[in-house]
Amino acid sequence: RSTQGVSSAASDVYKRQDKMSLIINVGKTEIKWFDEFFKSDINKIGIHLSAGIDSSLLLWLLCKFATDLNRFDLEIYPAHARDIANRARNFTAVTNDIIKIISDQFPNIKIQPITVGIFNSHKDARRVVWSKKPDEKLRNELGVDLIIDATNLNFTEEEATQIGIDITSSTWINERDHKRDPHRILTGIDTYENVEKLYPFYNCNKFVIKELYERYNLMDTIFPLTCSCIETVGKFPCEKCHWCIEKKAVFGVY
Repeated sequence: RSTQGVSSAASDVYKRQDKMSLIINVGKTEIKWFDEFFKSDINKIGIHLSAGIDSSLLLWLLCKFATDLNRFDLEIYPAHARDIANRARNFTAVTNDIIKIISDQFPNIKIQPITVGIFNSHKDARRVVWSKKPDEKLRNELGVDLIIDATNLNFTEEEATQIGIDITSSTWINERDHKRDPHRILTGIDTYENVEKLYPFYNCNKFVIKELYERYNLMDTIFPLTCSCIETVGKFPCEKCHWCIEKKAVFGVY
């Protein structure tokens, strides 16, 4: 098991000096993005929401810290990918349910209506094609200054093996996003500068994500709503895809 998933006694310490520190520590992992973002004067931010574990946590943390700092001028613009080939689960409805729970918990934070992009996983080779149109709308029509994404680290082969993931399987080899491998992520998913600016969880694996869910008591509220499976027509969750296997290995459920 990665040491990134181990709790730290120094985790999430807010220090009142000149300003509040929003640096989050989980074991050896340090998440600096929130601290840097809230030093800026940006008040319109977009966020990619998938109904998944990672993006739901990112939205919750953004709302929490904005509330802690009385940043009630902040406007959050969600963007979501709707897979029209998916008959197994309505991810758009789930995403709206997650937004509602977070909105109810942080009523002073303005979460704007979701902007939906359409894609077809049976035809489109890469899911990223969906994001161009909604991202353009957020920037050009709604005046959003920054759009963030909850993309995070794959496990190393050693970490995956330790938690029971078969690294010789076709799901590990073919279904995981290789650009998110630890040795590639800083340049694989975007430019080096943009990875640090737009991907708050770029240095976090799923054990870090799990620790944050537990730390902020989200396992009984947000987590049960989240969806990770990519199955579109059959049993859901399928319990066979890479995302199901990874979720089961870390969280103990599909």
